[in-house]
Amino acid sequence: MNQYPLNPVDFYEDFLSFLRGIEKYGDKPAITTYTSEKEAVTRSYRQLTEDVYALAAAMREKGWQGWHVALAGENSYQWVVAFFASAVLNCPVVLVDIEQSVETIAQMLETADSQVAFASDSAAELFAQEADMPKLPLVASGGEYGIPFTSLLEEGRCLLKEHDHFFDTLPAEENLAVIAFTSGTTSASKPVMLSRKGVLHNASSSVAMVATGERLFASLPFYHTYGLTCSVLGPLIVGTHLCINGSLKTMMRDLRLFQPDTMMTVPLIVEMVHRRLAAASQERGLEEVLNHKARRRFLRREPEASVSEKLENLKNEIFPEMQIIISGGAHLLPEISLELKRFGIQTLQGYGITECSPLISVNRNQMNQPESVGVVVPGVELRFQEGEILVRGENVMLGYYKDEEMTREAMGDGWFHTGDLGYLDKRGFLYITGRKKNLIVLKNGKKVSPEEIESRIARLPLVKEVMAYGATTGQSADDVKIAVTVYPDPKEAGGMTSYEILNTLQKEIESINGHYPSYKQIQLVNLRENEFSKTSSQKIKRREL
Repeated sequence: MNQYPLNPVDFYEDFLSFLRGIEKYGDKPAITTYTSEKEAVTRSYRQLTEDVYALAAAMREKGWQGWHVALAGENSYQWVVAFFASAVLNCPVVLVDIEQSVETIAQMLETADSQVAFASDSAAELFAQEADMPKLPLVASGGEYGIPFTSLLEEGRCLLKEHDHFFDTLPAEENLAVIAFTSGTTSASKPVMLSRKGVLHNASSSVAMVATGERLFASLPFYHTYGLTCSVLGPLIVGTHLCINGSLKTMMRDLRLFQPDTMMTVPLIVEMVHRRLAAASQERGLEEVLNHKARRRFLRREPEASVSEKLENLKNEIFPEMQIIISGGAHLLPEISLELKRFGIQTLQGYGITECSPLISVNRNQMNQPESVGVVVPGVELRFQEGEILVRGENVMLGYYKDEEMTREAMGDGWFHTGDLGYLDKRGFLYITGRKKNLIVLKNGKKVSPEEIESRIARLPLVKEVMAYGATTGQSADDVKIAVTVYPDPKEAGGMTSYEILNTLQKEIESINGHYPSYKQIQLVNLRENEFSKTSSQKIKRREL
């Protein structure tokens, strides 16, 4: 397949080179955050790099160079500065998912041999008061617990005034840049070791593939590699102005205040944007464009939907500058992408995995196939083994921290086995069909992907969330039938009884079943009263069903 040229971008081998590279943007705005009073606080690229150098100087003076530095907290400017300061000193950074239980957080810290921690105020309180937490030197945003972040920053500024060549002699190079934990949707989280070059090159590849705008909204958790590599490192490499959001409670507020032209997020948030626009279109009497089955079927036969001037004007009232949404982390229904295009918003879906830094493929601005996860990024090789996607490249992890056996299982043949099932079409677009571990194995030996089942059912108006699985129905453990558990959409199901919801769903599923072979037909339908439990990246935890 002939691709159009990559976007020009710098590639860096280490984080000191990265920082010196982005110094060229000078007083251009780098990062904006909003206070509780809705006031914007903006730092330039010059301020960002100066703060990083100052913090790194203070950390080095305390003898923390080369230490394993844990970052625990919501997205914030301080988080970004602490990450870069640690990376400059060749300190492996431990990314801590603060939405986990205290027990899990403590286990993460110990597993990764954390030696010092930077924490937000809420996380610092856990470090200080929970008996199960390891006792580490602590730097806190507010300073109520541990060393105040601002004090450490000021110490570093004083040191740099005294020593002009503070970074001329850095500690011995450490290839390990990040220890990130997998999301753990089907098993316990695993500690993944990522290299400096792998992370930085993957970040550059992401912006080489996709041209974002001048203002990007970053709400993805930075303790996940998608948030760190793709929504922080990549955009900063090309001089983008970031808005950092650290809470779902303030996300829509900050989105309206910042008015970005690009948003990087997960399908859950894309659906929120879509619902907001769809509701507004209904209020204006523009229902014929959205939530119409004939329109959806028509749109799905077209590679690109046309932009509606009326809908675009409506979008400009709600999200004035929004032009691009980049989605990853889970499957996004192509209908949503096509309908957002009617509003003048292009949605680009990508695919990544923690062990690959994370980006493997992404749709491009001028090469977008909504049902796919795009084309493979530079420096990444793919092959398939019994349908499973295997990856090789500099973005692939060094291994699982202190677990050689698990590392051999995942990449003993030199290729990382993703566990995801998929295929490439003739044009080079990658499609994900399911997860190898999730396959439903039937008595006749047939195998069915639950993700394929879920993608069918998720399109039904009554369905908010769905999980497919194999239900044992007979005396034998291999006597399995395909079942789905549905969490109904409260708005669509308003005023309906559970019996009416179930009866409606069963009729719609019977109609869907008629288009598939008998072994792929859904035979059991269950309802649940609450949403499914999810990981911090908003993936349903299958193991808890």
